[in-house]
Amino acid sequence: MKYKEFNNKIIELVGGKDNIQAVVHCMTRLRFTLKDRSKAKGDEIRKLDGVVDVVSNDVAYQIIIGTHVSEVHSELINMLELSGNEEVKKVKKNPVKAVLDLLSESMTPILEPIIAAGMLAGVLSLLTLTGLISAESPTFLLLDNIRSAIFFFLPIFMAMSCAKRLNASPYLAVALAATLLSTGINGVSGLSIFGIALPTTTYSNSFIPIILAVWFMGYVQKALKKVVPQFLQYFLNPVFTLIICLPITLMLFGPIGAWIGDGMSYVCLFLMDKLGNWSVIALYAALQPFLIMLGAGNFIIPIVVQFHSELGYDPIFYAACTISDIAVAGAMLGYFLRSKDKKQKQLFGTFSFSALMGVTEPAIYGAFVKFRRPFIAVMIGGGVGGLFAGIAQVKTYAMAWGLAGLPSY
Repeated sequence: MKYKEFNNKIIELVGGKDNIQAVVHCMTRLRFTLKDRSKAKGDEIRKLDGVVDVVSNDVAYQIIIGTHVSEVHSELINMLELSGNEEVKKVKKNPVKAVLDLLSESMTPILEPIIAAGMLAGVLSLLTLTGLISAESPTFLLLDNIRSAIFFFLPIFMAMSCAKRLNASPYLAVALAATLLSTGINGVSGLSIFGIALPTTTYSNSFIPIILAVWFMGYVQKALKKVVPQFLQYFLNPVFTLIICLPITLMLFGPIGAWIGDGMSYVCLFLMDKLGNWSVIALYAALQPFLIMLGAGNFIIPIVVQFHSELGYDPIFYAACTISDIAVAGAMLGYFLRSKDKKQKQLFGTFSFSALMGVTEPAIYGAFVKFRRPFIAVMIGGGVGGLFAGIAQVKTYAMAWGLAGLPSY
């Protein structure tokens, strides 16, 4: 019980055990559902060693303590004799905020592999940039497989993480995600189901389709429990769940990311024709973190390949990627310098280094879905940097971005 004394003070200052209905946690905060908030002594809680701040809003009474919050929470629920899964009063939220909260809460448990992938990519980029290791060497390829595998199988991590929050079976959610990533479905053209042709959809490196699928799965499982006789539920519910959810995901949820990409591609080509390349560089540099979060960032690849085959260079996208990545690195560096919590400093420092090397997923999934201001700052900084690059007619002569790609501009 490393945090027993700290937790005893927290319990006392929020009004005692009887005043605590439930307590959960996110990446840095304990979120209390209190029966009577007037009993909580916020000013005294703020003065405790180990407390960063106290936030009280319509959602919960939140005590910010840092990234070691899971350890504190684990001991706290034992002291309170709670399971950690208590039902809490549902509060009607703004739909956008509800979605962002879901993303934030689902991403928190899977930050460890994402951070590992980002750090490894940054180190490998630095080693190849300095010539200490070749990008074609067996050692590089073996280690790079760790990074690529983590992002490739991101839907599986996300399925497990968000299933509990969306009232779905985590193991069936993982089974559905693994099916989507199988060689017979992921990126395969010419598929059909029940005689209905399916669009070619790539599910790897994305998470929007699986979140929608798991959300739908929660309702399917609830409906099946009402329809299927009790003595058959153990045998029939799992197979019916997958048989129902897979076609709906393939026909509806999966193509959403592709539709977003196609729409963005059309907008970019239209702006290039009507206004000029500078407008697209500015727009993409501003929106890239948002597109990555939606899983729609890869729509640029066919356009970039076409540019290289026709012009010999890319006049737009990889320059915009680099500008956006460095803007992300700058925002995370700012948070690194301002943070007072040691573990938070390490986290933001890792995010900044990874983004500088051209891998922004750790920052986007680990910070931007939780902290709004750096997201806005990156969009502004990226847009302005993209505008300057467009006016200066920057060209990229290789398919490279991030710090390691600077010699190709």
